[in-house]
Amino acid sequence: MITRQITALIFTFLATAVSVAAALLPVGQPQYDFLYDRITYDYLHTHNGAEIITAPLWLDSAARSQLPLDLWTDNYTQQKIHLFGSIEEKFSISRGNRPSAFESLRSGFSAQPTSSFFVFGTFSLDEQKARDPEYHGKKWRGLAGGVDQAFISYKSGNFLGILGRFSEYWGDSRSLALSSNSAMDGFSWRYRWGRLSLGYRIARIDGLSPEQDGVPQFENRFFAAHRLDVRLSQQIRVGLYEMVVFGGPGRQMELYYLNPILLYHASQLNEKNDDNTILGFDLTLHPRKGTRFHAELLVDDIQIDDKLQSDQEPDEIAVSGSIYQADIISGYDLIARYERVTNRTFNQILPRNRFTFEGRPIGSAFGNDYDRTELKVRRWMNPRWLVDLQILIHRQGEGRVADDWTTPWMDISGPYHETFPSGLVERTTTVAIRSAGYFKKILYFDITVGVERITNEQHRQTSAISRPFVSITLSPYLFKRLSVSD
Repeated sequence: MITRQITALIFTFLATAVSVAAALLPVGQPQYDFLYDRITYDYLHTHNGAEIITAPLWLDSAARSQLPLDLWTDNYTQQKIHLFGSIEEKFSISRGNRPSAFESLRSGFSAQPTSSFFVFGTFSLDEQKARDPEYHGKKWRGLAGGVDQAFISYKSGNFLGILGRFSEYWGDSRSLALSSNSAMDGFSWRYRWGRLSLGYRIARIDGLSPEQDGVPQFENRFFAAHRLDVRLSQQIRVGLYEMVVFGGPGRQMELYYLNPILLYHASQLNEKNDDNTILGFDLTLHPRKGTRFHAELLVDDIQIDDKLQSDQEPDEIAVSGSIYQADIISGYDLIARYERVTNRTFNQILPRNRFTFEGRPIGSAFGNDYDRTELKVRRWMNPRWLVDLQILIHRQGEGRVADDWTTPWMDISGPYHETFPSGLVERTTTVAIRSAGYFKKILYFDITVGVERITNEQHRQTSAISRPFVSITLSPYLFKRLSVSD
């Protein structure tokens, strides 16, 4: 096992040997998401540093110096090459289930050849991904290999552009619409003009094939989105966004979806294409220092008319709301969140138009037909270490984003209603303590110990069962700094 890890790590270092820097902080890995949690903490407690509206976030040297990871806190220059790698072990055990252990190997690079350009890439070999039924790529000795992220970004004044494969989120790290879950190939840009900020993203996503998806011929799939943020005051920010998934046999990127100020829904209606558009709104309030409210409304489909039987189709919407209260008790922060996604949201009659990437939602939603309540009491022991006491209540109905599209409202006459969540509801209540952070800036750890209580597991009529569990992730980081000077 150790020999295989060392061999694979050397291989990945050689495969990705390039230069390093740290101006743009990526998202999409727990090790980096921890750093974003720390940035949010610093901002809410001091109102210094960066308020995160969209990420990846471009950080100046002062902001980087506060981060607890050497990869981002070093004094980067154009003459330095930094390589990094990690060997990650994930272990979990719960009563009634077999213990599971997965390993992953990751190496990467970043570079800042000028003050305006930044380059970043990571390559991984992942055992857990290889066992994922949604994964259809190549495997090597039980590990799934691939490029997680590889992009180049350009920053000039209030403009930031990113090209390549990368993760991004809008509005909030738990955005229902676009979150760090999806590292898609394409490009993105943002421009801030006073109180206004305009953002755009377009990407090619995984297509449908005859072998795996049962379609007659290969169908291309694409994702496009644009966003406008308006800061009404120092305390109030409003965001509006529109997204579309489109594609088909031989179809390529449409020019009208490259227009950041064109209404996608009107365009697809005028072009008589059955694409899938989503509209959304989010709001962030800072009523006082240390307090943040965030809310999001996502509309996939909503019925305005009530004239035809087809108008009885249930609304397909998602909502979320959260509050972060710093120092609810001295040294302890309160984080509470609720989200609700109705059945059929993100789905559509054409499978190619589902809001999914590699079998999972493009946003942070846990699929559809569910609601989820989260409550955390968080204490930062120091800038490198946090401890959470968390309570989670998750109700999951029988609906799924990948379900075949059905129209039961057309089988009756008159009003149609269905329960939420639908069918036999699986309910999971989890109480846990989580400890996460960095040890000496080179070892990332995430340890959760708790108990979950489940009723109607896998939507079978069952009484409640309780399962104690332990989940441990350890990821030591290795760094190498080289010089490119003659």
